[in-house]
Amino acid sequence: MPIPKGGLIVIGVSRQGRIQGVVVGRETLRDWANQVVQGTGVQLSLKSTKCESKTLVVISVAESHIKPVLYRGRPYKRVGSTIREMSVEEITRLVLEGRGVTWDELPEIRASIDDLALEKVKRFTELANRIGRRPIPEEGEPLKVLVKLGLIQEGKPTRAAILLFGDRPQRFYPQAILKMGRFKSETLIIDDKEIEGTLFEQVEGAMLYFRDRLQTRFEFTGEPQRKVIWEYPLDALREAVINAVCHRDYLSNALSQIRIYDDRGVVWNSGKLPEPLDPEKLKGEHESIPRNRRIAEMFFYACWLYRALGWGNLEDLGRVW
Repeated sequence: MPIPKGGLIVIGVSRQGRIQGVVVGRETLRDWANQVVQGTGVQLSLKSTKCESKTLVVISVAESHIKPVLYRGRPYKRVGSTIREMSVEEITRLVLEGRGVTWDELPEIRASIDDLALEKVKRFTELANRIGRRPIPEEGEPLKVLVKLGLIQEGKPTRAAILLFGDRPQRFYPQAILKMGRFKSETLIIDDKEIEGTLFEQVEGAMLYFRDRLQTRFEFTGEPQRKVIWEYPLDALREAVINAVCHRDYLSNALSQIRIYDDRGVVWNSGKLPEPLDPEKLKGEHESIPRNRRIAEMFFYACWLYRALGWGNLEDLGRVW
């Protein structure tokens, strides 16, 4: 029997896989089906069959297009051998997946256009055109640019727009903060800093923190200008910070963290790997599944800006955001 994407339930088989059979009356299957429909609204197929001369009942359930499925008005989730009620956060994830959109693509209903800093959009446009990765007409109004980039929906700024170009993003998303620190041990902190602002500003702030806190040495190669060797490569740190703020789970209240130790650096953000990715798949070729699709797209353009400007030119960087 082909297994539907939803699943099969076989009644009459023990947990050890032994055929025990089940006794069913003339109305049993109909009564079971009615109870399921009344409790969940799910349509299913029930059939009785014979196996080793014993009666089994096979319940076939197709995948529901509306998720989560509620039982008597409440959503539940199987966790190991237990069943628990789903949290609001888990429900939100399922609803977004069902709609085929990511969290950052939805309009922020609490915000208005006045909550955006449109001069930041102008600077982004100017820099994007300098690189040519995504030509944007400079004479275009910032709002029209945001509409073209998909950052305004239904007359409202999207969550991505607030995080990328908002005047005060933390007013709406207090969890969107980058917490950094220099550690001598797990309990001995030399200094720490919380960086707020837009996600672009957080990346810039993190890089300035690295420049201020990391140790350097100089290498003389015979060229007129000596080579600066940083304690940790700035390019690698930049990519790690961008990934941390770009792909974190903004439904979580946890802050993104960067810890610098004498022998290692730790970059942490909240959120599990999107299905069907796992740590082993990341070691080889794998598909790209951005958690925040619109933010990732804007950072795709911004990464080219950072690479083109270079972190050595602080005068240029100071004019980015």
